[in-house]
Amino acid sequence: MAGVGISSFWGPVTSTTECCEKNYAYSSYIAEFHNTISNIPCIVLALVGLINALRQRFEKRFSVLHISNMILAIGSMIFHATLQRLVEVSVLLQPPSALEIIWRSSSYKQIAFLIVAMTD
Repeated sequence: MAGVGISSFWGPVTSTTECCEKNYAYSSYIAEFHNTISNIPCIVLALVGLINALRQRFEKRFSVLHISNMILAIGSMIFHATLQRLVEVSVLLQPPSALEIIWRSSSYKQIAFLIVAMTD
């Protein structure tokens, strides 16, 4: 782990995960700059989807999916900005359980199927 001992605004890097980006190259506030900012489009798209789902009064499952994607992107952004072990092992950043993967994939498939069925 190459980043151990590097100090920053957040303290030394304590994460066990090391990505292929140099830590704190652009700012003392953001450890992995490109990994951090790459989550911004995910957050924006989830927010746009949530606003559209609420505005058009879609079923709640649409909103839940957009909110879950937004939470995942925000958690990823916080982790890549801080590289702290506490954030790494938090509930938000744990690898998704099999049940969550099944729920998400089936929800997206059902939503896609309903959208196609409504357009026919």
